[in-house]
Amino acid sequence: MLNKAIIIGRFTRDPELRKTQNGKSVLSFTLASSRKYGGNEQVDYISCTVWEKGADIIAQYMKKGSLIQIEGRNVSRSYDDRDGKKVYVQEVLVENFNFLDSRSSSTSQPTQQTSYNNPYSQSSSNYTVSDPYADFASSDDSDGPLLDISSDDLPF
Repeated sequence: MLNKAIIIGRFTRDPELRKTQNGKSVLSFTLASSRKYGGNEQVDYISCTVWEKGADIIAQYMKKGSLIQIEGRNVSRSYDDRDGKKVYVQEVLVENFNFLDSRSSSTSQPTQQTSYNNPYSQSSSNYTVSDPYADFASSDDSDGPLLDISSDDLPF
């Protein structure tokens, strides 16, 4: 099974960093991400949460309208509000992110690309996929590998 979300969007408001009772940083924010539907453009508002160092970095450099790319997984949770009513929440738990705006548009600092990979994520991306067609490649043939197929084997 696969549970992966990759979203590019803009902050709907300035992020507000909070701390848990244990002192861990947590940042919840909403991204506005547009998509085409038919001939129209529609906007989805996606709730996101990031923890610890990632939360600190985003809170420091992002503001309302900043463009960011996030990767994470969809999570569902519920809690009881102040009135005792059960509230259900679906959000993206951010594991990796890249700032897509230059820092100079967010702050007065020089432009620099920023990316972050959450060391605490449960993502198992510690493997490398090799090229399955590497054995067929020929170093002197720039058009690709030469296949020995007769015209009788072709379906057309």
